[in-house]
Amino acid sequence: MMKVIVAGLPKTGTKSMTMALRKLGYTVYDYMENLYYLEGEWELIFKGMVSKELFHKMYDKLDAVVDIPACYFWEDIHKAFPDSKVILTVRDSEELWLKSLLYHMQRLDGLILVRIMQFLEILTNRQTAILFSLSWKYTLGIERTVWRRRSFLDEDMLLMKYRNHNSRVIQNVSTNKLLVFNCKDGWDPLCKFLEKQVPDEPFPHVNIHSDIMDTAPRLPLARQYQKEVACSALLLFLKYSILIYIVYCIISFFTSFI
Repeated sequence: MMKVIVAGLPKTGTKSMTMALRKLGYTVYDYMENLYYLEGEWELIFKGMVSKELFHKMYDKLDAVVDIPACYFWEDIHKAFPDSKVILTVRDSEELWLKSLLYHMQRLDGLILVRIMQFLEILTNRQTAILFSLSWKYTLGIERTVWRRRSFLDEDMLLMKYRNHNSRVIQNVSTNKLLVFNCKDGWDPLCKFLEKQVPDEPFPHVNIHSDIMDTAPRLPLARQYQKEVACSALLLFLKYSILIYIVYCIISFFTSFI
């Protein structure tokens, strides 16, 4: 049963929060788990089929969700699990958040592997990388496509999205169920809020300079997905190659009588 909804936007310490919650014993779905294991469900949601029943089906056996696309739909998830607690991760200032986000998007735009995966998905009818791009569009209005070399970034709009998102969370979650949290605050406020014992180790700080770009493609789940899409693309290529060869043989057979 869903216990914790991390409503903070990307680049507010979501990867650190994911690791922290896992160290506290929670089963967590970050963006990668969401879009890989729940690909079909998120496809329905992005088509407008949002419902309590669907979120119950998706998250009934999970403890926590973090990052996109769940942070955009935090309110719908909270309605489906009204007893869950909400953590709003924030940065020291909105200017620091924007700077971090812009750098992250610059690095993301430079990942050729992401473009290749999106192109292969179009051929193989998979949706994960496409849903990843849709998550950015819904959450922050960032346009990312397989054909666009750079993401379209409107800095004023991004700051407005950050302010409005945080304000909506603060205004709509009761104070006893909400923690506004900066990862610099460490274990104490988080563990007090979740009624957990403070671990005997430092609070995790990861993806400080978007270094997840270097490690994410090598994670087991990412490798599994890359393998599945590549195999599907190869089978599709072989299928059409055989079809083309058969057509060629038929044409050659009949033209030999002319």
